[in-house]
Amino acid sequence: MKIIIAAVTLIILAFIAVLIKFSGGFSTVYSPIKEYSYSGSVEELFDHVQTFSAQDSNVISKRTDTTGNVRNGYVYYMDIELNNNHHHGLYSIACESRNNNLKSGTVIKLVMAIDTINNIGGYNKQAKGINSLVNIFDNDFLKPLKISQNINITPL
Repeated sequence: MKIIIAAVTLIILAFIAVLIKFSGGFSTVYSPIKEYSYSGSVEELFDHVQTFSAQDSNVISKRTDTTGNVRNGYVYYMDIELNNNHHHGLYSIACESRNNNLKSGTVIKLVMAIDTINNIGGYNKQAKGINSLVNIFDNDFLKPLKISQNINITPL
């Protein structure tokens, strides 16, 4: 009888351990790949990106999600595709209003960078090829965006 109780207890503990392991894995949140600051609002930033995308056939942008609430603030997400002969870059940014006494504006977080042609990138700073993808994002998207829209976006 003691063996049966011990076996059942062991099975229950193993089941609980597996649940904890999987729930921890699914709720993992990576830190941003890179962060930037923009002096305007999230809406202004998204308007600039949409205008820029309409002018450049190699750039496609799309608002994808909003998370959060009134008390803790909202996070607004946008996917950006950059196409050229050597890369098909998929990027995702998360934007939050920064309204405190010291500074206002928008924090832009690069949360995903993937090149589907070369099969590199991911959601964290350690992903294979992430540095080259960040350079492409900075040079082929942010730099021309800033010039064409006459805005200031700086790395944090």
